This record gives sequence, C-alpha cells and structure tokens, in this order.
Amino acid sequence: MDCKISVEEKGEVARSISIEIPRELVNDQYERELRKAVSSAQVKGFRPGRAPKAVVAKMYGPQIQGEVLKRLISDAYQGAVRDHSLDVVGYPEIHIDNEDNLDLPLVVRADVSIYPAPELKDYFGVEFSVEKQEVSDGQIAERLETLRANYARLEPVTGRTTVEKGDVVCMDYEGECEGQPFKGSSGKDAYVEVGSGKSLPGIEDALTGMNVGEVKETVIVMPEGANAEVSGKEAKYTITLKSIFTRIVPELNDEFAAQTGAAASVEELKERVSEQLEREVKRANEAAREDKLFQAIIERNPFAVPQLMIDEEIRVLLFEMRLLDARNENSFKVDVTRFREVLGKAAEFRVRRAVALSRIIEQEGLKFNEDDVNGWLDELAAQENVSRAEVDKIYGFPKEKNRLKDMMASRKMIDQLLASAKITEEEKRNETAAG
Repeated sequence: MDCKISVEEKGEVARSISIEIPRELVNDQYERELRKAVSSAQVKGFRPGRAPKAVVAKMYGPQIQGEVLKRLISDAYQGAVRDHSLDVVGYPEIHIDNEDNLDLPLVVRADVSIYPAPELKDYFGVEFSVEKQEVSDGQIAERLETLRANYARLEPVTGRTTVEKGDVVCMDYEGECEGQPFKGSSGKDAYVEVGSGKSLPGIEDALTGMNVGEVKETVIVMPEGANAEVSGKEAKYTITLKSIFTRIVPELNDEFAAQTGAAASVEELKERVSEQLEREVKRANEAAREDKLFQAIIERNPFAVPQLMIDEEIRVLLFEMRLLDARNENSFKVDVTRFREVLGKAAEFRVRRAVALSRIIEQEGLKFNEDDVNGWLDELAAQENVSRAEVDKIYGFPKEKNRLKDMMASRKMIDQLLASAKITEEEKRNETAAG
C-alpha cells in the first residue's frame, strides 16, 4: 500500500511536496503498534501483557497514533526527497489535512527550500575595477599610538575623588532586567575607561561626576545582540565606584621599542609595524579583488537563494561579531530576522558567492585527490621549515582531508578566475593618511 507523492515547483529554490497516505496504511500501522503495546503494557489490576486492548488503547492510543503518523510522514518525506533528488536546505514546513477525518486519506504538504544550482556562464574574463590600499605614514603612526596605549600603566589619581572624562575607574556593578539578573549582569573590580565608548551605552555617562565610594543606580537600554534574553530591553544597574586611575602612556623611544620585544630601536619598531601593515593591506587588497570578482560574476548570472540560507549566514556573522556565542546552544534558537536590515545584504552576498564558486568548480570539473593534498602539505612544511607532522596537526589531516580538497579547489578556481579577469586598480584614499 503505497503513498502518492508529487512535487510542485514553487519557484527557483522552493518546492512543495504533496504526500497522500492511505488511511488503511495508517490504521494498519496503528493496530500493529497497539498490539505491541498490549503485549508489554503494565496496567494496574492486570498481569503484564494481559490488559484488554480497549484499556491499553484508551491509555496509550493517542501517543501511539502520534508516533505512527510521525514515522509515516517522515518515511514518505525522506523517500520523496531521495526519489526526486531534492537538495533540501534546512527543515520542511509541514501542513497536515484530514488528520481527524478517518474516512479520507491523510494529506501532507511539505514546503521546502532547495539549494541553488544555477547554470553559470561568462565567468572567465570578467571586467571590474577595485580600490587598492597602500600603507600610509598616518597608518603607521596610528598603529604605534595603539601599541603605546597597550603598554600604558595605571596610576591612582591623587588630589581629587570625582570622576572625569579620560579617567580609568575600578567599580563593582549589579544589573537586572525585568527584576531578574542575567548572564554577565554583575561583576567586581571591573575597569572602565570613561569616555572611551567601549562600555555599555550609558555606563560611562553614569560614572562621570561620581565620587569614590558612591553608589549609583542607572537605567540603560541593552544593545541589540548584546545578550539574546535582554537585547533591546531596559536594564537597571547599581554601580559602586571604588577607585580612580589615570593612564600613563610610555614615550615612543628606544626603551619602549625594547620593552615590546619586537625591536631594539624606534626605527626598527617602525619597520616592524610597517611590515605588519603591508601584510594586512595585501590581504585586504586580495579580499577586495575576490569580492569584486564575484560581484561581477553574480551580476552576469543572477539567481535566487533561499531566505533560510541568508538567515543562517546572518547567524554566522553574529558569531563572528561575538554578538552570539556558538558555545551556547540557545544561540542557534535566536530569531535573526531583526538583524536582516543591518546584516542581510552582506549575508546574501556571502551566500551567493559560496554558491557561485561551488557551481563553477562543479561545471569546470575541478577536483583534487588525497595525493594532491599530501603534496600541498609537503610544500607547506618545506616553506615553513617545520615537520610534516606539525603541518598535519594544524590542518587536521587526514581527518579533514575532504575539507582540504574543497579548500584547494576553491583557491585554485579563484586564482584561475582572477588570472583571466580584466582588473582596473584605483588607489584608495586613506582617511588617516589624509588627516
């Protein structure tokens, strides 16, 4: 007794699976499971396995019926996905009709999103312009100032007890939202630089003008994404000011250069900073070229992507921004729709880029095998003058060999696409340098 299954195209990346399950099949499965339950049921007043069928049905019938329906629907759905070669993204939206009408077949509709599989063309030889960054004297100076700030020391303020902008204070704090404490809502001996803008909005304002030993209450609106349970809500904080410090920044001299451990003199330190910035700018320029490359390819090859994929990429961005904690399982339950306006465009591009690259690799038949991975890892070990075992540990070989094959294919394909592209580079005006 087979289920009737049909698949309807609802769009480029959407399908509706219709499943008609004969009522006789539902009933047969129910009766079989009920008999199993009767044979093992322990009902007060009856020996094990001897309770009347009607009694067991009354006690466990709804549960058995639910389990039977769940299994039949799952089996039929999985069969439909397999038989129709559907590359489903995420979970289906299930709708059930005739569930309570025992005279009619059970009708199930599963609405699913499909992983995009566009046929791409004209991806070699694309033309685009891209801004090219250069390291400026201003950037070097700014990085040196940051380095000096990192080596600053704190000294207690003498002669006054009132907080001023620029002070570093030590405080205790306790917060609550809707009358309840929440994760990260309290702390002791916390250091805050007043006026830096690095603390929760409103905390630094509340500290300004406080005196040592003073206790103060303030209400702030928690930033979006700061903590899923309190995001966007009002929180009341009680602040106890314990002490005030001033930040003493070291002079930029040879003594400071030696203190960093990176150089023996200021001139050598500037060279090291410049080299580091050159590496960072090189990576940034490479990333900009790749982004522009795929923007051009996607413009030539428009295709749809499921909103579900975009939303999951928004979640990835939130993880990267540390607004969500991937170690907390509740982070995967947070509704990300409120972040679509801010992060949706970037997430959509990342999804389209990944799909486009995957499809181009597939269309070009570019593949790497385990020997290729071994050769690449051998080259890395030789270049870095380290053992092959160390390289294997870093890259997770051989456990991650399939991921490494994909990574090599992606890199090779991007290099080929860039080599064929017609790229116009424009100098990017750096605001720090201009200032």
